Amino acid sequence: MRALKFVAIAWVFPWLRRSRPGPTNLSAGVRGLLTASLCALGIAACAGIVLPRPSEADLPAAQLVSPEATLATLHEGRSRYLASCAACHQAYAPASRSDVEWRHEVAEMSARAHLSSDDQRLILTYLETYARR
Repeated sequence: MRALKFVAIAWVFPWLRRSRPGPTNLSAGVRGLLTASLCALGIAACAGIVLPRPSEADLPAAQLVSPEATLATLHEGRSRYLASCAACHQAYAPASRSDVEWRHEVAEMSARAHLSSDDQRLILTYLETYARR
């Protein structure tokens, strides 16, 4: 069975066949580089998005979005975004959309995610603070 697997793999990836000379036979260095590149690409694809953590420097921008915003409400908005939205799908970076797009997204998803009006307000304050301008 093991030999059959190797034959199948060698048929799909002809450069693995060492005994066959020709342009499809890649050197060990090229195979190693190709393998390392594919591994790095796979790791990068699985790394995920790093969401900004609110700080005191973000408060002026947050208060333009919502005058009652505090550092605590920004942290709570981030937590609820991760708990409610990223629980079902990938968390998108706030800068990936404009504030108008975020309002539309949150309004559209609020029923599916069972978001209260308070949840929506906190999540939107967080997202709009870091949204694309």
